Amino acid sequence: MKRKVLLISRRTPKAEALVRRWPEDKWDLYLYTDKRDEWFAGMAQKLGPNWISHQPAKTTNPGSGDQKASAEKKFSLIDFLKVQKKKIRKYLLLKYIRVYDRHYWSWTLPTYKKLTPLIEDIKPDVVISIYGPLAASLIARKIAVRYSIPWIAYFRDHCTTFDQMLRVPVLWQVQRWIDRWIHAPINGLVGVSPRFIDILGSFYKIPRSQSRVIVGGFDDRNLPAEIRDRSVKRRHRQLAGSDKRAGQPPGLKIHYAGKFYGYRVESLSVLLEAIPILLDKGVPCELKLNINNAFHCFPQMVRQRISELESKGLRATISETEVSYAQALQMSDSADLNLILEGLHPPHSTAGTLTLKIFDLMMVAKPTMAICAPSLPIGDCLRETGIGTDCKNVAQIVTTLEQLWQWKKGGQTPSWYSPDAEAIEQYSYSAMAQKMSDLCEEVYNRSRHLN
Repeated sequence: MKRKVLLISRRTPKAEALVRRWPEDKWDLYLYTDKRDEWFAGMAQKLGPNWISHQPAKTTNPGSGDQKASAEKKFSLIDFLKVQKKKIRKYLLLKYIRVYDRHYWSWTLPTYKKLTPLIEDIKPDVVISIYGPLAASLIARKIAVRYSIPWIAYFRDHCTTFDQMLRVPVLWQVQRWIDRWIHAPINGLVGVSPRFIDILGSFYKIPRSQSRVIVGGFDDRNLPAEIRDRSVKRRHRQLAGSDKRAGQPPGLKIHYAGKFYGYRVESLSVLLEAIPILLDKGVPCELKLNINNAFHCFPQMVRQRISELESKGLRATISETEVSYAQALQMSDSADLNLILEGLHPPHSTAGTLTLKIFDLMMVAKPTMAICAPSLPIGDCLRETGIGTDCKNVAQIVTTLEQLWQWKKGGQTPSWYSPDAEAIEQYSYSAMAQKMSDLCEEVYNRSRHLN
């Protein structure tokens, strides 16, 4: 008889990955969410009665969506206010009030009132929560304490585990105490890198034997059909030469797509310092930046520096127009080098974490260069999968791009680029879900032994 696991989460990439790819050989997956909104097409059919939500699905009147869209276009002030509200809330939650979650009132507290019939109906053997939001952790804590059900906590990022809260130290210490209290009953801890696990385990007093690094991920089904075949061939090293295609312009095409936070300015500046050296060495460069600029303005001083380099031979394009996910993948597929920009002196709140961008680039499997601090786990992932390397200074960037340019001209493949299909597969949704299923078995058996 198969056992049951209850996943408590709002919509997150990790939760969606588990729902899409959960192995059904040993464990039946039940999902408890705050809203009855499908995360992907066919989700309701896939889960059936195993999907329980606090709020029922919204019903809309025919044409109501068109009316709402028309109103929002007419009153652009509504959009502006929404952006500002979200921007302020994100700033406050990151800098000051990490343990507050607006879903307490709409999800956690109402769930407490109907917890007994929920648990009696499902009878889960293990509970999984995904942070954030913290509301999911509170629901899981209640279940773990009241019903003695083992609890696995999956952390996507830090709560209060980084060093300090700026300007309000007393409030920060109070929140750290609350955070520890919430997660004290954890039986299994999951994070995205060994360093992240060490930080979490030290803070929550969880032994390393009860912690696991589970990273995910990507799903090849997200790749457009015209990219998927080339991507798979790259992973198996079946593409000869430099993977050039007809019509490709001369020069080294360097591409970045994503948000541009303030701490990424330093990384991009180091690249811009390296470009004149490359131009003097006869390496023509074409830089394309696709910035998703909803909340963060692209610095004017960086624009000016790029303009100066254009006069020296750099071909540059800066776009702040939002593109679709498929278009972003297409751009990554057509580039000679994809960039990951992270902090050279990263804030404590990013220690040990991974940017989701790296998983998209694993799918495409084109050469990738991360400009970041060596302490971040990005470089380890790039080297493990063979799709790229990390750099921290001008000299390393120049060497990396020179090697890539020689390869593009028909020379030797760079030593840092040798895609490994098996290693890349370990970061897929399927591998992530299988590892989580195995951890459920381990935690369940350990709890039975202790009891």
